[in-house]
Amino acid sequence: MSDNTIQYTPSLDKAPDRFFIPGQFLIPWIAIITGVAVLYLLVASVTPVSPWPFGLLLVVLIASHWIIVGDKPWKFGGSLHRPKEYVTAHAEYKTTSTSLKPKIGPKVVGGARKRKAFPIEDEVDLACMAIIRLQGYVVGAYLLQVGRRFRFVWVFDSPGLSSTLSVDQAKAAAQKLEEGLMDLPHAEQMTLHMGTMADCQERLNQLEDLKRRAPSDQFRFLLSWLKERVKSLTRRGQYNPKFLRFYVTYTVGVGMSQQDDQIQAVAQSLQEMWQEHMGSGGSNIYARTEQMLLDAFRHGFLPTLDFFEKVGLKVTPMTADQIWAFSYQRVNSGKVPPIPQWVQLDENGITWGKKSELRIASVLFGQGIFMDKRFVHLPGRNLYCGGVVLNKRPAREYDPDTGRLQQLMDASSPINAKKVSNTELIVEFTPDNQQDVLKSSQKRTGQSNLSLVMSQNRKKLDGGAIHNTNTDLAAEMKLRQGARVVRCAWMALIYRSTPDALDVALKRFRTNQSLFAGECLVRERGYFDQLWLEAQPYTWRTLLAGGGLLKISSFERRIRETTPAVLGITPVMLDRRPHKKGVELLTDNGTPLYVDPLASEPKHNHMIILGGTGSGKSFAVSACCEQVLAEGGQVLIIDATRGDGSGTYDELTTFLGGAYFNTTTDSFNLIEGTDFRQLLGNQDAYKSAQQTFRQFVQTALMDLCLPEDVNSEKRESVSRALTFLLDNFFKEPSILTRYNRAFDAGMGTPAWEQIPTLTTLTEYIDPSNVPPEVLTQDIIAAIDTLKVSLSALLRRPIGAIISRPTTFNTDANLVVYALGNIDNDEDMAPLALAAQASVLSRSLGQKPTLLVGEEGSKLHKFKSYRQMLGSFYSIGRKNGIWTIWVGTDLQVLAKADNAAEILANVGTYLVGAINEEEVPLLVKLGIPRELLIQNVDEEFIPSRKDACSKWLISSNGNHQFGRYHPSFANFGLTMNGPDEVPVKASYKAQCPHEPYRWVSELAHHLKSQSHDANH
Repeated sequence: MSDNTIQYTPSLDKAPDRFFIPGQFLIPWIAIITGVAVLYLLVASVTPVSPWPFGLLLVVLIASHWIIVGDKPWKFGGSLHRPKEYVTAHAEYKTTSTSLKPKIGPKVVGGARKRKAFPIEDEVDLACMAIIRLQGYVVGAYLLQVGRRFRFVWVFDSPGLSSTLSVDQAKAAAQKLEEGLMDLPHAEQMTLHMGTMADCQERLNQLEDLKRRAPSDQFRFLLSWLKERVKSLTRRGQYNPKFLRFYVTYTVGVGMSQQDDQIQAVAQSLQEMWQEHMGSGGSNIYARTEQMLLDAFRHGFLPTLDFFEKVGLKVTPMTADQIWAFSYQRVNSGKVPPIPQWVQLDENGITWGKKSELRIASVLFGQGIFMDKRFVHLPGRNLYCGGVVLNKRPAREYDPDTGRLQQLMDASSPINAKKVSNTELIVEFTPDNQQDVLKSSQKRTGQSNLSLVMSQNRKKLDGGAIHNTNTDLAAEMKLRQGARVVRCAWMALIYRSTPDALDVALKRFRTNQSLFAGECLVRERGYFDQLWLEAQPYTWRTLLAGGGLLKISSFERRIRETTPAVLGITPVMLDRRPHKKGVELLTDNGTPLYVDPLASEPKHNHMIILGGTGSGKSFAVSACCEQVLAEGGQVLIIDATRGDGSGTYDELTTFLGGAYFNTTTDSFNLIEGTDFRQLLGNQDAYKSAQQTFRQFVQTALMDLCLPEDVNSEKRESVSRALTFLLDNFFKEPSILTRYNRAFDAGMGTPAWEQIPTLTTLTEYIDPSNVPPEVLTQDIIAAIDTLKVSLSALLRRPIGAIISRPTTFNTDANLVVYALGNIDNDEDMAPLALAAQASVLSRSLGQKPTLLVGEEGSKLHKFKSYRQMLGSFYSIGRKNGIWTIWVGTDLQVLAKADNAAEILANVGTYLVGAINEEEVPLLVKLGIPRELLIQNVDEEFIPSRKDACSKWLISSNGNHQFGRYHPSFANFGLTMNGPDEVPVKASYKAQCPHEPYRWVSELAHHLKSQSHDANH
């Protein structure tokens, strides 16, 4: 091993020998010696007896203890341990003058075979929940009480460190974590609770909420199919949400205030006992609770926030309702009841509240519990829980510069591995006395060195002595060089539905962990009932710390380790979620990730979806569109379709009741705008919307009528002429009347056919409609230019498309512009302007609007299209518009004149299977090359039976791989491969007028061809 690597230090756990007695045997051997001596004295006091038999007995007992118990006394002790029978007492909530949770005590139960039953409430130290509302924070905590001491347990939810950190990022993160572990408060505990559960209920609740808000039955139909897909993935073991929580304690000493002076604490305790005896202290516990909560907030909660900021971990303090909900759901199923009892501190003082006459622990374990030495049965969840404990350190070492990423990944691998579910890791840290650790290390080094010298004096090479000397000396040198030591307890909890399944799962967990190869983990078979209680945040216990002077109930099993090395068993790395809600993707290990197409924090979430043919772009796009529509937004898709106008989204659009603009058959009124009367209630919004629309029409007409190389004087003259003309045109009473009648009557009516169009506006362009005082020769010439150019445009087929009343429902929440047979920029320009007009007019209705530029690689070669799309990337935030560029070749976009305008405003990239030529550009955009190499591999695309697409999600500096699993109904409506389109057509042909039926039958067919078939 290299001297500069990060290595574990097992010798820190060894106690130095005392009087030639091994350090770990000192207390039990003293107990044995004392017991034999007392026995000898008792016998000798009755009859004369020789001491030699008792000496022999002493030797036998010590030798037996050494052989049977060894350095792992819990193995022998566990075989003798008899778990208690716990019951839920359903005790009424009562308090005394000194206790918020007085003891209940055991009770004899049973008939002929009487036995003692112990209330589980006495094992739970939770007095009530604490709620603090101060300085803008709303935080909750467990409030524990043991005797006269109180403890707050703050709970923080955390996304952890991203599992796709770079080597340099991981090194910096590890150094911060080390510094944080060095500063753990004395006598307090920090517990990491990481877990994964095969539970999709949260996602099902989200989808059910979307169903309630969905705008139509078609959406509810698709969401129902999506719920079924989530359930199927869960049954397949592919859906395993992860969580990471931190429990940080703050202990209040005797008298309910932090006491640094122990003498003062004892004195205060005696004073309180005397006051209680005299009857003058009865209300003290309530009167002083306010100060206790205030101290806990100032000296416990706020410093803990500073601690997490220092170590570089993002955390969110959990509220009391959140803490109570997950605590209840860990041992029960069904609806979470209200918090039974709580105490709250806010700016107005302290208040007490309760929602149940039963104690909080009685409600928590209301559905019972059975505790065995090998497992705990939770009837409320119908699950059995077993555990494995860290038996020895992993055989790993890490380079301090390049190995920290692997170290952090190793620590979290028991949870982040594939197909791991219903598993939790509990890792608890407590600070150690650094001076005592150094003294012990010095003694061990001296003793090892003495042993080595003695062996050398005997002229005998003792390999064990040499090894012990080297390891003890290395440990001491680490401490002298500034290494800090912490106590660490590590345990994994695994849940299964039967004891047999639990046995199999525990064995698989122990043997399948490459990090813990070589019997590093052992299943707990002797004290699991006690360890399970120690692992709960609402008990005042230290995990694996043992108890009692003689340690007869359990044994010290924590390890001592240096802060650099202990990170190898500190699980803080998770797959990072890009957003809190949105389209759901799953990592390879089943972690749900969300991409929100309407996210606005930390930046306006314009997107780019990049992938080769067959990578699944259309499924990702339809997922984003359906998410926006289900949330009440509106979507406009620009698609480069086939020659006949058909495309990827025609069936989906028809099914959802959207509008499909086919350039071969339909028309769109470029100056239709929107019914501004709906904004009259808000004059500012009304004026702004009109101004925005007029400005667009003016810009659009100038783009249609003027060449790019026109001189600035002429451009200025045309702009001034249009300003006067449009101002008068949109104020003309007859024009306003035609607009209002058309919007009132609706599409397809005679009034709609009379709505002002580009033809109407062309006829209006005349010098007579400009105020005489501004009518100069330049203005007249500009008007002539406009008249001639627009008249020429109207004679072309593309001009006819944008100058007739609209023939498709522009009010539909989903509109697809199918741009087929577009060969030049002259034809693209009017259509791009039409799309731009549609997006703007829709956004003026105050709804969030999503614009999708499909097949951007094809359309982006047209300058007018580039300009239109680029404008929305730059002004989208202002107008409530989110944009997605979709294509197969990002180079096309990068070479455009407005590439910087677009790329600077991208919040999220979805990168599917790509060619190697795309990698350098994506690296320049901030995506690590080592991740992108996977997208180039031909194995990146999942098999057809998986019915999903794989993506690299890059969002605001975070990178994560995820798979999108569409519902089979969505799959059927959107699939557009050469071999898929005929299948879709055949199912539709069987019942073309029953869309729910043919889509369902197609969905069932697709499911039967996938891995979901039997789930």
